[in-house]
Amino acid sequence: MSSNKIQIVEQPFSPDLQAVLNELHRTDHEARQLVADLTDAQLNWQRGGGTAWSVAQCLDHLAQCNSLYTSALLAAVRSVKPGTAPRQGPIHPGWFARLFITALEPPPRLRIKAQKKVLPAKHWSATEVLRSFTAAHDGIRTLIKEGRGIDLNRVRFKNPFIRLFHFTVGAGIMIMCAHDRRHLWQARQVLEQLKTDPAQGGRR
Repeated sequence: MSSNKIQIVEQPFSPDLQAVLNELHRTDHEARQLVADLTDAQLNWQRGGGTAWSVAQCLDHLAQCNSLYTSALLAAVRSVKPGTAPRQGPIHPGWFARLFITALEPPPRLRIKAQKKVLPAKHWSATEVLRSFTAAHDGIRTLIKEGRGIDLNRVRFKNPFIRLFHFTVGAGIMIMCAHDRRHLWQARQVLEQLKTDPAQGGRR
C-alpha cells in the first residue's frame, strides 16, 4: 500500500555554513570542559576584588550577546521575500567587518566596554550558565538553517549594539564566532589565574 506522505529531504549545508556549525559544536564542548571540574565558588571567582569577570560571567555575556544578535539576524533573514536574494556564494564580509572581526580575535587587540544590557550576572551555577550558553548557540543554528538559501552577503540587519554599523548577516555570524573565541579565551585565562589563588585551593 503506497503512502501519500511527502518526504522532505534537506540539502546539505555549504562548506562555509558547515564550518560555522562545527565551530558551534566545538565551542559548546569547550564551555562544558571549562566548567566541568569547578566548584560553585571557583566558577564565580573574580580576581581583582571583583573587577574582572569570572568564568561564569564570560559565558553569560556570550549567551546574552548571541541571543540579541541572533534575534536581529533572524529578523533580517525572515524579512527577505522568496526569490529576491538567492545565495550566490560563501560568506565574505566586507573590509570593515573583517577589520572588526580581527580586532575581536584573542588575545584582545581592542578593548570594548560591554553595554549595560549584556552585562553578566554576578552568580551562576554550572548547569544554568551552560544551558543559557548552548541555548543561544541553538538560536544561531536555527538562523543558519533558515538562511542557508539566502545571499548572506547581501542582506543587512539592524545592529542591536551599534546602530551606525549595518553589517551583512554573513558578517554578523562571523562576528559572533570571533566574539565567542575572545571570551572563551578570557575564561581560560581566569582558570589559569585561579590556580594561583590560595583561597580557591590554588598554589602559592
